[in-house]
Amino acid sequence: MCLSKVFQIVNGTENQVCEYVSQLKLVNDKIVLTDIMGLETVVTGKVTGVDLVNNRITIEA
Repeated sequence: MCLSKVFQIVNGTENQVCEYVSQLKLVNDKIVLTDIMGLETVVTGKVTGVDLVNNRITIEA
């Protein structure tokens, strides 16, 4: 199973938004992240990186 940590870059500072993310959906101008327990986190921004080897997703605000 491939679960990822999601980081958002705001004003050059990288912050972890959530972890154990199993699904990412683009809905209009929002990014909906769903973790393994089904908890959804909604952020705005642009996906700037997906590293499947290191299980890391980067979003720039």
